[in-house]
Amino acid sequence: MRRQSIYSQEQECLFFDSFTTRWLKKKYQIQFVKEKEIIYIFNGQIARQIQNFSSSEPDIFYNLEQIKYLEWIGKYGNNFKKTAKWGINWDGQILQKVGRYYSKIFYFILKNIILRRWEKVRLMEIINYELLQNISQVDVFEEGEYYDDLKIVIGCGCYEESQKKIGRWIELRDSFWDRAQVTYNGEYNKKGKKIGYWDINFDRWGDGKYKHIGGGLYSERESQIKIGKWVELDEEFKWEKQVTYEGEYNMKGMKVGRWDISYCVRGEWQYKQIGGGSYGEEEGQIKIGRWVELWERFQWRAQVTYNGEYNITGMKVGRQQINKLLYYIVYLQQIEISQI
Repeated sequence: MRRQSIYSQEQECLFFDSFTTRWLKKKYQIQFVKEKEIIYIFNGQIARQIQNFSSSEPDIFYNLEQIKYLEWIGKYGNNFKKTAKWGINWDGQILQKVGRYYSKIFYFILKNIILRRWEKVRLMEIINYELLQNISQVDVFEEGEYYDDLKIVIGCGCYEESQKKIGRWIELRDSFWDRAQVTYNGEYNKKGKKIGYWDINFDRWGDGKYKHIGGGLYSERESQIKIGKWVELDEEFKWEKQVTYEGEYNMKGMKVGRWDISYCVRGEWQYKQIGGGSYGEEEGQIKIGRWVELWERFQWRAQVTYNGEYNITGMKVGRQQINKLLYYIVYLQQIEISQI
């Protein structure tokens, strides 16, 4: 018999698609049902069920593994608010050295963990609260062989009292995992907005040695608007798909002029241009003229590009040529298709 929900809310989380070996974002539902029960539904299936729910707010999870395995253990005080120390149960294992402490007044430094655990990468964000100074320091660790064995700091930064990021930060990319260990290094102003130059770094071999592969400038005046020359990563950037886009933003944060697409074969450091084209000078980031673009599932095993034309309104016109280079085969196969 299907339970009747009292009300529900929707959140977004990351999950790893093993078929395409990439991280994707997808909505999940939190359903509140009678008798203090909460059900987390992902992709139409029940991913987690919590009975005897006592809090006024449900836990929000940021990836599918958290939904399945993360459980906070502690006590509730008045008005169903969390109080005192809370520990962590991860897939049946109690983590000994981390947790949260809830109180109205803090007189000591506290270690608090925000888990970003999933099967492809195990990370911990540990916050050291120093509330006498109204500032908290965040360190992001990569874990070792065991859950409580922290190997190396790979990110860090500071929050101010209202939980805005301030000052210098090293941040992890949302889709950070063992074959896409990418960090962003830059500065936040007092309003919690990115400003100045931000570096993009990549640890290709998983040895903790990050190298610069991209970056660019944020406006000092506007709210996190990219300006000037940028080298950006493909949304699915990973070891098998080391693709970058290099070009320019105008003062309104719009792509303009020539943008080049470059690719680095795994095992090498040299990026080579394999595509690109131009954006119009008008607003809207409209592609114009001749473009060489990548297939959406481009990677080292399937280096497929499209060569065709855009008109002045950004519509594809004429014939489009598909170039395919599969598994490092030395010949280039060309196919022409009609484009309406």
